[in-house]
Amino acid sequence: MLIDAHCHLDFDELADYRARAGIRSGGADVEVSASGKGSTNTSLDTLIERTPDAYVVPSIGKSNWRRVSELAAANANVRAAYGIHPWWADQHDAADIKALAEWLERDDCVALGEVGLDVNIELPVEQQRARLKPQLELAVELGKPALLHSVKTHEDMLRLLKETGLKRGMIHAFSGSYEQGEQFIKHGFMLGIGGIITYDRASKTRDAVARLPIEALLLESDAPSMPVCGHQGEVNTPERLMITAQSLAELRGCPVEDVIAQTSANAERLFGAFLI
Repeated sequence: MLIDAHCHLDFDELADYRARAGIRSGGADVEVSASGKGSTNTSLDTLIERTPDAYVVPSIGKSNWRRVSELAAANANVRAAYGIHPWWADQHDAADIKALAEWLERDDCVALGEVGLDVNIELPVEQQRARLKPQLELAVELGKPALLHSVKTHEDMLRLLKETGLKRGMIHAFSGSYEQGEQFIKHGFMLGIGGIITYDRASKTRDAVARLPIEALLLESDAPSMPVCGHQGEVNTPERLMITAQSLAELRGCPVEDVIAQTSANAERLFGAFLI
């Protein structure tokens, strides 16, 4: 079984993919997008044609909590995560954190997410931290793992995890060093491995994922973002998760089916069993 541990399956850019993969929308469409990341120039001839068997679908905030929930309700192989993404954090207040707690208690929820810190956006990290901490505290209170977006905030993120006592989750789109990966793993987190490792220039991260324990790695597409090498400027789709899986297998010197089996077992250990 191939599990995509982080995929924005509800986004408008993936409407064509949902149709050909037999994913039911489960409700009225609302406009949610990846802020124009990439064109819609996706050709099936360039894809390894194996769609994931199951997905974890994170939300970005109150604007798509319901849509993600409806997607999970309509598809037995889709699991939902609810949270407030740092890019949209300034559109939320304390009342939204209270509402988030109710979403996290839903039966379809396997994680808090996508939440985190990002130095590349206008909202100061201090303000992002103030919005993130109560979300992490909710995850601890409710026993949920977290899907963490951490861009150049390694030390800040580790400090917050220690302050809140959260010791279970996934570092989404891991792009760090061996030493950074090891620190997160020692704290109880798994690492989301995506398209970045398909680029030769990502030598630091490629070396890290070749040596870190495979029992702590998850495969993720982050579709429609994070394109694999050779498809820059295109909408990323979950079929290309196989390209990432193959790259990880080559870096570790093992069969791709071993990578798929172990990373999927890891996903079920973190999120629970998937029905397919």
